[in-house]
Amino acid sequence: MRTLIKNIVKERNCEVIEASNADEAIELYKAEKPDITFMDIIMEGKTGLDALKEIRAFDGNAIVVMCTSIGGQEHVIKEAVDYGAADFMTKPFKQQEIFNVIDKYGKTQ
Repeated sequence: MRTLIKNIVKERNCEVIEASNADEAIELYKAEKPDITFMDIIMEGKTGLDALKEIRAFDGNAIVVMCTSIGGQEHVIKEAVDYGAADFMTKPFKQQEIFNVIDKYGKTQ
């Protein structure tokens, strides 16, 4: 999923930073403060929801889009929204869906 999102985001000429787990994502967010963060819910160690909570505690304006293949589970979506997720994407997603998120939340250059 990371590679797919990275390649699609690069097609929009956006800079990409990439983390391999939730702890790394939190640290990279704090260091880089990206315009948009795409985060999978299922991750090794901490979950994406744990990382979402920590990122939003650090920066209440963080735009975090949660990605998962378990989109049919209402409680997961509700939990992500409760923790401050800006949006939610269910895998598999299409290129245009990612472009729509970039257009909706990205800063104009």
